[in-house]
Amino acid sequence: MEAMRLAVLCTVIVTACAGEGPEPRKSGPDVSALPAGKGWGCFRDSVAEISLCYRPAECETFRRRLRDEYDRRALSYSISPCTERPGAACLTMKPATQPALGALCFELVSECEESRAYYAAHPADYSQVSERCGTYP
Repeated sequence: MEAMRLAVLCTVIVTACAGEGPEPRKSGPDVSALPAGKGWGCFRDSVAEISLCYRPAECETFRRRLRDEYDRRALSYSISPCTERPGAACLTMKPATQPALGALCFELVSECEESRAYYAAHPADYSQVSERCGTYP
């Protein structure tokens, strides 16, 4: 009798719990696409109203490229200096015009998630968008 009661109890618990439990973990950025190294240099762009982060040795190069592009387009802008940060929030995606997966990193997780949602909403232009942002040293 005890074995039968336990079998019924076990069946009820397993049936009641089927499909419940934690959601599957969303896949984060493909770390192989992240730039090698440690630490980040981040700057804020007033045109895009967002921060962008690169490895410290690359930050000034990308900041200068952005500044040159805004000058070429005769846009009014303000770009803050590169500031060292211990971590950055990153996503990975593949633009349709590029042959390989790339990474974009931001000072704030909220900026990363907002950008990630934009890329995910445009599958004709961007594929392999990470399902969530990750924070990396």
